[in-house]
Amino acid sequence: MRKAWLFLGLFALMALPAMAQEGAPKAEVYVGYAYGRINPGLEAGGNLTQNMNGWNGSFTGNITNWFGVVGDFGGLYAHPDLGGGDVVHQRLYTFMGGPQITLRHGRWTPFVHGMVGAAHVYAFLPGDSVTRNSLAVAAGGGVDVHASKRVSVRLFQADFVLTRFPGVDANGNPVGANQHNVRISTGLLFVFGR
Repeated sequence: MRKAWLFLGLFALMALPAMAQEGAPKAEVYVGYAYGRINPGLEAGGNLTQNMNGWNGSFTGNITNWFGVVGDFGGLYAHPDLGGGDVVHQRLYTFMGGPQITLRHGRWTPFVHGMVGAAHVYAFLPGDSVTRNSLAVAAGGGVDVHASKRVSVRLFQADFVLTRFPGVDANGNPVGANQHNVRISTGLLFVFGR
């Protein structure tokens, strides 16, 4: 009986490296470039929707091999011309979190997530500014490719982002409260605790 327990113990110890290779990392940190086709709820130059560029970052804590919790942060910037030399400087920041489901298979790691949080828009002209806060809800996903044991390349992450800024046009008239936005990003993913 003693030999059987010793054999089982040795077998379990030998299986640990294989289990470690199969398991998810404890944490993942993503940083990258982001492009957004964004409606910040403010009309600029006769157009409510702007092409915005900026950054996206996230932290994911993995609970199981396939389930984690993600915190996502982003900043997008645009400078639409109103004509006559007037340029509006727009900034949109999002802070969201939620569950993420990941399929870990070989070099490719696809994932999907759903997040909820807040968005903050700030627009200013010389002598005038507007700032607003809103609910933000996002659904999306992407694909990571392992470059090494500690670094992956996020080929893409695409998110549909719903915001609820109380919109107004250039004359101050209401234009609706829902904005349907798209954010696409790419960058590097750093892996910890594997």
